[in-house]
Amino acid sequence: MSTFNEFWDEFQARFSRCPVWLPGASMRLGDIGIIDHRGYLGIAKLGDFEINFEETQSDAEAEYFVSSKYARSTEIEGTGAASGLTGIVGPVEAIMHMSFFAARAFVVRAAHVQGTRIADVLKVETEIRRRQAVNPFWDKKWIYIQEVVTARPCIMVFSEASGAEATVKATGSGPGPTGFAELFEAGTALQLSGEVSNVQQIVTRTRVPLMWRGRWLRRKSWHSRDRGDEEPTSPYLYEDFDDPSVFEQQ
Repeated sequence: MSTFNEFWDEFQARFSRCPVWLPGASMRLGDIGIIDHRGYLGIAKLGDFEINFEETQSDAEAEYFVSSKYARSTEIEGTGAASGLTGIVGPVEAIMHMSFFAARAFVVRAAHVQGTRIADVLKVETEIRRRQAVNPFWDKKWIYIQEVVTARPCIMVFSEASGAEATVKATGSGPGPTGFAELFEAGTALQLSGEVSNVQQIVTRTRVPLMWRGRWLRRKSWHSRDRGDEEPTSPYLYEDFDDPSVFEQQ
């Protein structure tokens, strides 16, 4: 997991958010879940406990195209077939080739990005504490989703070993754009090929979660009412989830 920790740290440095792991995991704003070696596992929603929240747009950028320092991507111009009689252009293909020079390297390419976040986090956490004082229900391992960033289409490829190679082919039909960037932006079909056994990946033209932020009870725990302790009044019981080591848990 040290390789994953390094990937996590660099991803956080680039995007100030957690990567969705395992790629393609389902995440929605207000979901509650846990993390172990299988990735993020949703188990409930804030709404299941009648905890409501306000949703607002986050500061995610409209598109991303980032290669980490140990990855390189190149594009090869598309090719198409045209009929001399009708002038109709047939299938068009263009590719993006990726090379990874170390484990933990990654390439992210995302278009039509949308980010949503919980606007009233303090209110939500105050309500959780209030309900916990009346009828304990919250496990300190639970993480609730504070922000979700989705994209359509989306490419995220993470190398698990040095020397991995992968190619994404975008396929469309003309008349229309022939370059990979234009085909990708248009949401044409995408297909990954290459040494896919050495990578984790999202390659899709449908909208998927790409990045997220969560909150959890990491360093502080609930006071025990059985011992006569007073319920804590500080609103800062929660903190941002930032510990990739939990992915090691069985």
